[in-house]
Amino acid sequence: MSWQRSRGPARPTMQSLVDEELHLTLACYRCDRELRVTPWTAVEMFGERCTMIAAKRRMKCSWCGERQQVEARPCTLDMDAKRVVESARRLVQMWPTDEKAKATLVDAEARWEARKPKPGEE
Repeated sequence: MSWQRSRGPARPTMQSLVDEELHLTLACYRCDRELRVTPWTAVEMFGERCTMIAAKRRMKCSWCGERQQVEARPCTLDMDAKRVVESARRLVQMWPTDEKAKATLVDAEARWEARKPKPGEE
């Protein structure tokens, strides 16, 4: 799933976070705090069909209680790690006998495995 469309920003649902194995980052601009939430927690809080935009309207910061200043977005570090794995896979497909490409893929998959959310993770 792409997080951007050619005609404007995408509206990913909470279920798509589970499918893409990405955390959700909540940032409060009033108290300047960030919290990573697992996709399963987000689905429990807002339902699987809830979009990021709708979740932003319903959410409030657990520290300061402010409702309008909370931003929800997929975790950029997770997205970057996943992109590295996808590009390493393409490289191995193009050069299947290249040992350096295979080593890069193994390293990228290990880093992604450490980053991606596990079921039931808090």
